[in-house]
Amino acid sequence: MCNTHLLYFNTRERSMADVERLEKIVAELRNEAKIQRIKVSVACKDLVKYCQDHELEDVLVVGFEHRANLFESKRKLCIMI
Repeated sequence: MCNTHLLYFNTRERSMADVERLEKIVAELRNEAKIQRIKVSVACKDLVKYCQDHELEDVLVVGFEHRANLFESKRKLCIMI
C-alpha cells in the first residue's frame, strides 16, 4: 500500500513539473507571437545598408595600423643558444 502511494506521488510530481514546463513554453510562444515580423528582403536590405554605412569603422575591411594591433604579442622573445 505504501509503495502505491509513493508511485502516485512521484507521478503527480512529474505531472506538475510537466505542466510548469509546458506553461513556460506557451508563455514563450505567446511572447514570440507578439514580435513584429518583417520580410526577409527588407531585413537583407537593412543589413546591407548598415554594413555599407559602417564599413569605414570595420577593421576587417579597412585594416588597422600596425602600432594599434590589439592582437600582437606584447612580450619580447629571447632565444638563448
